[in-house]
Amino acid sequence: MFIQGFIEDEKVIYLDCDTIVKDDLTYLWNIDMKENWIAGVQDPLPQYLKTVVDMDKDDRYINSGVLLINLKEWRKINFQDLIIEYMKKNNNNVIHHDQGIINGVCKGKILYLEPKFNLMPEMIMMSSKQLIRLYGMKCFYSQKELDEANERPSIIHYICKFYNRPWFKECTHPYKEYFQRYYVNELHMELKEKKLGKKVRMRLFIFNHFPFEIYCINEKILNLKRIYNLRNINRRK
Repeated sequence: MFIQGFIEDEKVIYLDCDTIVKDDLTYLWNIDMKENWIAGVQDPLPQYLKTVVDMDKDDRYINSGVLLINLKEWRKINFQDLIIEYMKKNNNNVIHHDQGIINGVCKGKILYLEPKFNLMPEMIMMSSKQLIRLYGMKCFYSQKELDEANERPSIIHYICKFYNRPWFKECTHPYKEYFQRYYVNELHMELKEKKLGKKVRMRLFIFNHFPFEIYCINEKILNLKRIYNLRNINRRK
């Protein structure tokens, strides 16, 4: 979030460490950002995560694991000062940390990238219609865009949502071999032992063995618990 003070270029591609690049990123680099401050892939998630960072429920919230950052614009507006002001306003506690801050601060100045630039687990597991229904999103990627992202992903993001991380033996991610090829064969690292957490196992079991409507109900119950816990945290402040 303070990268403008460390890199002199006018823009930069930022990648989380749990990603693998499978394609030439020249196209991504050459995207004209115009006056947008940041570019990213829309993250499918519960609506309350938007409202707690000052976004409207119908706004498109991006995942911060892959970002194209317009440093030229950041310097014009002194972006790091905006971040500090936003953090103070929220008592230095913003849900989803850097991701929540970026979405809250950049609202209205976000350019949305194709899903192939940040292929996340839910985009592999579910259809576009299922994701829209699950999270009540007004705007999301089409099934054609998700199919293209799955057939030829440019960047795979190994978030631990349904599958284990690719550096664990128990990983079931369909694209785990791309990560493990470098991790094991090039870096000579050993895969570690770690099972999926109980919540993730329960989520997977319900998704695989029950109608999708039951899965939606389960997720809504979990979200209600998260909202309740979030409100309790805010009250204690």
